[in-house]
Amino acid sequence: MSGAMCAGTTLCAGCPHPDHRSVTSMCGFVRCPRFYYWSRVLGLEKPSTVRELAMRGGAGVHAAAPWTHMQNRVQALEAFNAVWLDGDDYGDKKRTRAVFTAVIDEMLRVHDEDCPYVPLPRHEVCSGNPTNDALNEIEFDVDLGLSRPVTGFVDCIGRDKARGTLSVVEYKTATQIWSSFADLFSLSPQILTYVLATKAMGLDVDGAYIEGILVAATRASVMMVPMETSDGALDATLRWWRKHDLDLLACESIDPDGADPERWRMELSGCNPYASFGIQGWQCEFEPLCQAGDGWESLRELYRVKDRTINAAEGDEV
Repeated sequence: MSGAMCAGTTLCAGCPHPDHRSVTSMCGFVRCPRFYYWSRVLGLEKPSTVRELAMRGGAGVHAAAPWTHMQNRVQALEAFNAVWLDGDDYGDKKRTRAVFTAVIDEMLRVHDEDCPYVPLPRHEVCSGNPTNDALNEIEFDVDLGLSRPVTGFVDCIGRDKARGTLSVVEYKTATQIWSSFADLFSLSPQILTYVLATKAMGLDVDGAYIEGILVAATRASVMMVPMETSDGALDATLRWWRKHDLDLLACESIDPDGADPERWRMELSGCNPYASFGIQGWQCEFEPLCQAGDGWESLRELYRVKDRTINAAEGDEV
C-alpha cells in the first residue's frame, strides 16, 4: 500500500501562483476568477472575529476527534483546549468552551461501538509513517493529470465495520444542520476529489462518511451521512478538474506576475446569493474592490494578507 505526502504550500519559483491545486481554491476560481485573484493570488481577506473563532473551533474539534474514537474524554478536551485557548474571551455565544464540550460529548456518544466505521492509524494508509498511530489528517499530494499536483488533507480513513471497505471521513462543523444536509454532498467536488486522491495513493476507497457536527448554544448533535461514490461521479470530477485547470492556467499565463486584476474576469453571478440560484449565502467580501475598478488599491487597507498554510480543520488550503 503506497502513500503520498504533501510537498507544501509554496509558490511557483519567481511567480505568485501556487505550485499546486486545492479543492477550495479551484471552487473559488470556478465561482469567479476575480475572486480567486483577490483571495489566492494576492491572499487577501477581510478581518473577521467570527470567522477566526469558527476556524479555531473547527480545528479544535478536529484535534479532539481521534480521542473521541478512543473514548478518551480527558484527552479529547485537552486537545480541543490546546487549540481554543482564549476563544471564550471574544463573547461569541454560539462558540464557547461549554458549547464545544457538549459537542465533544456528543462525538463520544456517536463514536462508540455502534459507529459504522473504524478509523485507521496513519501508518496503515501513508508510506513513511511506520510508527505513526494518529487517526486523523491524512495528507495527500497527488498527480491527477493536471498542470499542477492536487494537495490537501483527508480528516481520516475509516474501515466500514459491516463491509470491510474503506471510506474517507470528513468532519463538518456548522451552526445549522437541517434535514437536507446530506444532499449537500451527493456531488461534492471536495468529497469526490478526496476519493480520487486516496485512490491515487493506492487506497481502495469506495465512499465517504460525512459527519455533520452541530455547534450551537442550545444543543449539540452529530449527523452521520454515508455516501457512495460511483465511477460516473468520479469521472465527472476528473473532467471538472481538467477543464477548470486549463482555464486557471490560461489566467496565470496572461498575468504571470499576478499584478493585474483586470486580466481575471468577474463572474457576476457569484457576487451575491440571489444570482447564485437564489439560495441563501453571503455577499462576496471582495465586492468593494471590484466596484472600485482601477482605484481598488485605495481600499486595500480594508483587507489583510492571510497566511498561506494548510488548514486541517477544513481539509484544504487556506
